[in-house]
Amino acid sequence: MITLYQFWSHYLVEHFEWGMFEEFRQQALSDLAREPLCALGLKHLVAFYESVLAKKARYHWMLQLRRIVHEAAVLAGCQLEEVHSSRGRLHNVQ
Repeated sequence: MITLYQFWSHYLVEHFEWGMFEEFRQQALSDLAREPLCALGLKHLVAFYESVLAKKARYHWMLQLRRIVHEAAVLAGCQLEEVHSSRGRLHNVQ
């Protein structure tokens, strides 16, 4: 799996494919759930996100990041409030 994680984390930065990305993401999270001490897949997934963001991510990356932030906010019991600058603020929902 190490070689596959390395491939995905480098290849997808330049040649993004949604299906391959979803397989990468799901496999990394699945591996982490099975073996919490083995975060190798997650490490490569984070490295992938860092590489994409360092390259001044394209528009679809920003949409993906927004979706992830929104999901995290919902899981944390917060909601994302849109503001005019297209940034968001998080606040607790009672």
